[in-house]
Amino acid sequence: MIYSYSPNAQIASLILGISCLLAPLAILDAQETKTELATDAEIERWTKDFHRRDKDHDGQLTLTEYIGPRTDAQRLTARDAFFRWDRDEDEHLSLDEYLRRATGTEIGVRSRFRQLDGDDDSKLSEEEFMRTKRGTQWEQAGLDNFRKFDLDADGLLNEREFAMTPALKPDPATMFRGLDVDQNGSLSNSEFLALVPDQQRPAAHRQFYLRDQNDDDVLDLSEYLLSKDELPDKPSNPFKTLDADDDGQLTFAEYDSRKHPETNDEVALQRYEAVAMRKEERFIAADRDHDGHLTAAEFAQIENAVDDVEYEPGGTGAIAASVEARQGTVDPLLIAFVAADGLLVLAIAFWWVRTKHRRTANS
Repeated sequence: MIYSYSPNAQIASLILGISCLLAPLAILDAQETKTELATDAEIERWTKDFHRRDKDHDGQLTLTEYIGPRTDAQRLTARDAFFRWDRDEDEHLSLDEYLRRATGTEIGVRSRFRQLDGDDDSKLSEEEFMRTKRGTQWEQAGLDNFRKFDLDADGLLNEREFAMTPALKPDPATMFRGLDVDQNGSLSNSEFLALVPDQQRPAAHRQFYLRDQNDDDVLDLSEYLLSKDELPDKPSNPFKTLDADDDGQLTFAEYDSRKHPETNDEVALQRYEAVAMRKEERFIAADRDHDGHLTAAEFAQIENAVDDVEYEPGGTGAIAASVEARQGTVDPLLIAFVAADGLLVLAIAFWWVRTKHRRTANS
């Protein structure tokens, strides 16, 4: 049997289906707004409680006034609530904030910091920072982050350091403020590299000098925020870029900082080694005092004679290939392969034409 539905019945079914889908969302929304849409009796009770706690009658509650005589766990719970409700983060609760008791809104970084700063000393000890993480799956990550972001190594996190922790999803400007340990409004090279893993430091070191557009050896916020597209192709001072440890001289490892090709390709390896040998010759020739290091003055003797790509740090086999091409050196084995491929193609083409000609003649 085939059933047919009238247009009205179909519309009614559609409305019913949509209602079933939206019903759970409506329930969730009601649960989220319940704390903000209190009953008249609750509002009256909370208003009286607000004025009772407002000891100085200034129309707002301080943290001390709100917490009152509560101690231990009750004190911590009250502290969390105070900074969760303090929407404008002025460390006071207005009557409106007290009545709304917002729980569904995102808490700002400062309020989160103040929730944890139980002794109000503007620093978080490890115990304070870990208070909400102990016994959870995030405990070890929390301990690692506490030690990682303690950039001034005082065993505590200030608010700037706390703001850089991954859970707070810091933006670049927040990272800049946190890295600026001496709070002078700029980043030194050591501050810029403070959170960079060892294996990434050479590339980050180069990034620092690419961003340092006025060559003052520090980064201001505008330089720090430059996108990759806004960076120059090479730094204005290549010596500083190569001097990874900032000791004012180059070892050969710093001078030839290309990455070794991660390949078994003999051609790529031969090219890499050829460039390394030329670099070694130039390094030894420039090292006038034979101390195994190049000063800026000694490096300057090489700089003008060497193709820019040769002292680009972090290079790969492609860099070596570019140097080889500029030097006019072509691998003989590569020529043989290309020639053999060309002859094979010609032989196949000749066979195909001859076969086709024979078939035509026979027909």
